[in-house]
Amino acid sequence: LPAPDKIHKACLKTGVFLYDWAWSTTLRPRFNHLNDLKGYQRKGDNVTQGKPDWHEAIDLYTPSPFGDQEGTDQVLSGHNKFPPRPVNFRSVVENWVDRMCSLGLVVMRATTMGLGLDSNQTKNLLDQVWNSFWVLQCIGYPPLPSTHDGVSCGAHKDYGCFTFLHADSTRGSLQVYVAREEGGHGQEPDCHWIEANPVEGAFVVNIGEMWETWTNRLYKATLHRVIYKSDNDRV
Repeated sequence: LPAPDKIHKACLKTGVFLYDWAWSTTLRPRFNHLNDLKGYQRKGDNVTQGKPDWHEAIDLYTPSPFGDQEGTDQVLSGHNKFPPRPVNFRSVVENWVDRMCSLGLVVMRATTMGLGLDSNQTKNLLDQVWNSFWVLQCIGYPPLPSTHDGVSCGAHKDYGCFTFLHADSTRGSLQVYVAREEGGHGQEPDCHWIEANPVEGAFVVNIGEMWETWTNRLYKATLHRVIYKSDNDRV
């Protein structure tokens, strides 16, 4: 793990940083559309800033023992729906989720060190998020049609604490909005979009709005978007 002070500076500057990790997987299953938020997401189902996004996904959330009964309308209730193929998809995903939840606690502990929290404050925070709510999306970006406006996923901020993004090797897709330099005399920093290209054996980690709120906006949530123009599919 990078030194806590390096993570601290990265969070303050851009809200996004890279975390080393060795495991890579690419999953692109297909199964029927489901009429709730868990399961398969068709192209255009996800809407950002009033425009449909050009990607498809499998959306998984923290399982709940409630809401599997017929006729229930509780949002995000019940268990996840897994595709029948590949046959090991569920076991791989559940193993991945366990690792990501553990990684989230490690990164959160490191950021508390960067913030200067003492051991009791850190313990109190980690106790509250030990069994936290999680979201996993397996997203596929097909090539944009010529009639599309050119944005695969519109500019947005994630709502949680941290998002761990593990993409394939395609470059020139994910973009992050950062300050070029600090503004003077009360002026806002000059901001622009930069590419956050994948690094082999690493994650891109976004800061979410929950962590921004908990740090009283000391750490800024990452504004990001995807503009994918290549001819092949991207995961």
